[in-house]
Parts: sequence; C-alpha cells; structure tokens
Amino acid sequence: MNQRIRKYLIRAAREEGKFVYYSELVTACGLNINLKTPYGQKKLNAVLDEVSGFENSAGRPLLSAMAIYKDRRRNDHGDGFYYNAEKLGKGNARKLKKELYGFIEAENCRMFWRDENNFKKFFET
Repeated sequence: MNQRIRKYLIRAAREEGKFVYYSELVTACGLNINLKTPYGQKKLNAVLDEVSGFENSAGRPLLSAMAIYKDRRRNDHGDGFYYNAEKLGKGNARKLKKELYGFIEAENCRMFWRDENNFKKFFET
C-alpha cells in the first residue's frame, strides 16, 4: 500500500472542507501516472482502492473519498470509488453514487481523522 498517498489523504481529511483533486494527488505524491489515459486512470484507481481497502479492513472510513474530479462538471468521485465501495460491502455502486455517498464518507473521514487520539494512534500504521 502507498503510505505517501494514505498520509496525504489523511492530512486533507483534517482540513475543513478540503478535497484533493485526482491530478493534485498524482503530482503531490510523485506518482508516475498519466491520468489522460485509461491505463493511468485505472492505475490510480487501483492505488486508491488499496488504500481504502486497508482502511476499511481496520474499521476506518474510506480515505479515497477525499479525492474528487477537478472538472466542475464532474465535481464528484469517480465511478471507481463507488465500485470499490460496493466491493467493500458499502452497498450498490449506482445507489451509492445517487445518494452522494462519497461526500458522506468524506465527512466521516474528516470526523475520524480530526480526532487527535485517532490521528496519533493510526497515522503511522
């Protein structure tokens, strides 16, 4: 699992109203991923799935909820987020997207990671 991405998303979760754009995440974490290609998009999705799978297995919110599209017309989470949430047992992907589950989970991340006890206990895992 990519700890650099995990920690970057945790830091974002600790900031009020902060979201990370997928392109920002790739640049800030020094990932060699071209988001203009389907392969690059799939590669980033796999990395984010791994981070959220790790968090989910520990009973924590899905950190990939902190990452969204930069395009204002698509100012949401990618379909990959919802399919991964479904795979992790959160519900039907289409229903989750309709209910804007990504934003609900992002708020869950914020509440969890702003708690100093949680941050101190789990940041370095």
